Amino acid sequence: MSPARPSSRFLLRLVAAFLLIIGLQAAGVVLAIQRLDAVAGARSAAIRAEEDKIAAVQRLRWSAELMVSTGRGFLLSGGPEHESKLHQAVDDFGAHLERLEQSALGSVSRSLLAEVDRAADQFRRHQAALVAARADARDPEEVARVFEENLRPTRLRLSEALDQLVQQKESHLLEIYEQVATDRRHLMSSTWTVLGALTLVALAIAAIFARRLLRAYRTEEEARARAQRAVSARDELLGVVAHDLRSPLGAIMMKAATLQRQRSPEVVAKQAASIENVALRMDFIIKSLLDAASLETGNFSINASPCAVDTLMQETADMFGSAAAAKSIVLDRAVAQPHLVLLADRDRLLQVLANLVGNALKFTPAGGHVSVTAEAQGESVLFSVADTGPGISADEVPQVFERFWKHEKRDSKGTGLGLFIARHIVEAHGGRLWVESEPGHGATFHFVIPGVGSEPPDHELTPPPERPTGAIADPRR
Repeated sequence: MSPARPSSRFLLRLVAAFLLIIGLQAAGVVLAIQRLDAVAGARSAAIRAEEDKIAAVQRLRWSAELMVSTGRGFLLSGGPEHESKLHQAVDDFGAHLERLEQSALGSVSRSLLAEVDRAADQFRRHQAALVAARADARDPEEVARVFEENLRPTRLRLSEALDQLVQQKESHLLEIYEQVATDRRHLMSSTWTVLGALTLVALAIAAIFARRLLRAYRTEEEARARAQRAVSARDELLGVVAHDLRSPLGAIMMKAATLQRQRSPEVVAKQAASIENVALRMDFIIKSLLDAASLETGNFSINASPCAVDTLMQETADMFGSAAAAKSIVLDRAVAQPHLVLLADRDRLLQVLANLVGNALKFTPAGGHVSVTAEAQGESVLFSVADTGPGISADEVPQVFERFWKHEKRDSKGTGLGLFIARHIVEAHGGRLWVESEPGHGATFHFVIPGVGSEPPDHELTPPPERPTGAIADPRR
């Protein structure tokens, strides 16, 4: 047979599952990258904006220092070029201040910028007064002294206001840096969490499909094993049929040839009866094979009707009385409670008893003893068949009810289906069949059949049909 393979539909589902796993992981990576890029872009923009504001504040401070230095130079020299530079510095400071006021500032920054504006306004007013006094040709040394006395406090106030604004912006920038680092850690943690979850989902899906694949593989292996067993059983069955039917057919042909040469009515009748027995044996083999086939396909059934246990035991004893006497074996029977009635298939129960008693007689040596007993146990009847034969080894006990099992004995012949069929007949009645044996001390087969009742002695049950001579169940394991 070809090696086991999963179905194409299962393979498609497996491929789809792994594609889904890869897609989920890829989507997780893409989303993580996009999120990182978005956060990095937003934080980079915030950092650039804050750095621009710091640069604007620095330019404002530089223009303030330039306004202070050019003012001092004009007051000391009185030259027109210094006056022009002073006016330019004042205009530049005002422009830088206006741009900062128009930018997006926080409440703290805007408050500090207002303080800078007030300090700068006070400084410019004092400076303008000194510039006007210098233009009136006042003493330069006096102007310088006044400059130091009047402008120095306002200049220091302006410088401190600018320093506070710069420090606030730098502090805010550091906060942004720290927030970026925190966001990055959180984002990386979230990313690893998502990727870990996706990995776990992928592993779970892979495990599920791996189990399904293993289950499918085992199913295919079991199907292949069953097919191989079926082929082996078929080959074995063909061997059994060829072996067991060849001998009876040869006997029939030989006896038919003898009939053709005989003219004596007595000899003809004897040979005809012998041929009939051989034919019945062949019929039993074929029926056993059919029963085994029915059991294998699940089509085996029983026809239950009231049957007397006493009658079953008597018919079994009558069936094997002559065979037991021929081997000098004592065959006895006993029913613990009389008038027991079972709702069962009488012919099938008789087939079980015939198989067990026939086996017991076959393996019990001359001078031995075979006993058949029946007793009520609650709502069931326990049948037992015990012999004084060699017994069954412990290794063989678990196998005795398997199909085609035969006792390892040189002259053991038969289909090997008797105990196999007997077990299924008992189980079809809702009962159980088992064996107890110790090598060298015989074997005892027990089976329990539920559905017991009782009838008065004069109760008329349907009499069993007459069986032709030789119509005995196969007494061979």
